[in-house]
Parts: sequence; structure tokens; C-alpha cells
Amino acid sequence: MVQERFRKKNIAMDELRGQQRKKRFRRRLFYLSLILLICAAFFAVCVLVFFNVGEIELIGLERCDETAVRAALGVSPGDNLFSFRAGDVESALKKAFPYIGSVEVTRGFPTTLTVTVQEEIPVTYVEQYGEYFILSRELKVLERRADKPEGLLLLSTTPTDVCIVGQTAVFADKRVSTTVTELLDALDGSGLLESVVSIDMTNRFEIYFWYQDRFHVYLGAVDDAEIKTAFLVKIIEKLGDERGNIDVSDTREASFSKFE
Repeated sequence: MVQERFRKKNIAMDELRGQQRKKRFRRRLFYLSLILLICAAFFAVCVLVFFNVGEIELIGLERCDETAVRAALGVSPGDNLFSFRAGDVESALKKAFPYIGSVEVTRGFPTTLTVTVQEEIPVTYVEQYGEYFILSRELKVLERRADKPEGLLLLSTTPTDVCIVGQTAVFADKRVSTTVTELLDALDGSGLLESVVSIDMTNRFEIYFWYQDRFHVYLGAVDDAEIKTAFLVKIIEKLGDERGNIDVSDTREASFSKFE
């Protein structure tokens, strides 16, 4: 009987200790949660009060007007540094300015916002229905204008199905895009691109282009364009000040004839 009472007493003591441990655990959890809540509230107040945009730095602008870009950012001095998404700024700038290819937004604590842009480089243009459309190397339409652009390569090819500023040009012959890109890459890789005045790709298997005002070059198809353009470089070096027609359509043998 005494042993039975002793066991009951021990069980009661164990239950009491367990309850006390649970109370201590709950108390600690409460204080920990309270501390975390206070820290979070303190951090939020600091962010809202102290981390406001003071200076907006724009880097990489050459063709785009800085005042217009600042107006399109959607962020102004005094705005909280965390009140906007970097992706929203990027989308807004790309939509408003076709010449902007990429955007990087960097928050510099405590008050600086840096926006670095990389602009598209105009390379060529096409004429469609009396208007001129300026294109990048990737055939993105950068600009539409009524007057003929100066200093850019004229691309004569099949008409476009889609030629909208800010979008990639889509040609009636879908294979033209690939042909143009391959040719531009080959000309650029051989160092000829900047001196090419115009390309006639009306027939993509019979490609001609003017190099400076000296050579009318027949390339044929775009196949082996890298070899053909490298071949052309060597020929131009040997011709010196000569002017005329060059045929590099056959990678085994080229021909040259002077202008009459």
C-alpha cells in the first residue's frame, strides 16, 4: 500500500515537472517570437524611413535621351528603395525605348539607385513602301523614319511580313532571317562589315554586296560564308587601289574584272 502511494506520488511529481517544462518552453517561445517581431518591425521602419532613393545614376546612354529615360523609369527621388521591382523597371525601359537592349538595376545603400543600360547598335536598314526601318545585328527594328539613314548598310531582300519598331523583323521568306544573320556574322568576323555599303539579297542564292565604292562582290549562296569572306580579304589586299568586280562564289577559285 505504501509503495502504491509512493508510485502515485512520483507520477504526480513527474507530471508537474513536465508541465513546468512546457510552461518554460512556451514562455521562451513567446519571448523569442516577440523579439523577432520587434526586430522585423524595427527593420521595416528603417527601410521605410531611411532607405529612400536620393540619387538615380544612369549609365550607358548614348542614343536615348536621359530626361526621357528618367521619366520612364517609374521611380523618382524620395521613393523607397524597395518599393519597386527591378524587372518592372527593365520592362518599362525596353518598351519605351527600342534602342535599349538590356537593363541592370542596382540598389546602392543607403540611397543610390544605379540603372545600367546596354543599347542596341544599328547596323543595317531596309526600305519598305517608301519608309526606312533601321535594324540591329539581331534584326530587331530600332527605328522607323521617312528619310534615308546615313552611314548604315542598305539591305535589299524580300519584303517583310512584320516590321514593327521594338520587335524582330519577320521576312516573307522565313529563311531570309537566318541567311542575313549568317552573312553579317561572316562579314563582321572577317573585318569587312563596317565597309560594306549595301547587300542585295533579293535572291538569297545570288547574293551581291558593295564593299566601299571599290568592289562589287558576288558571293553566291551564303554557304561557306566565313571561308568566302576570308578569301575576299586576301584578294582585296592583293588588288591594292584597283576597282572592279570580284567573284568569290567558288571557294576554290576567285575572279576579278576591272570596271569598264
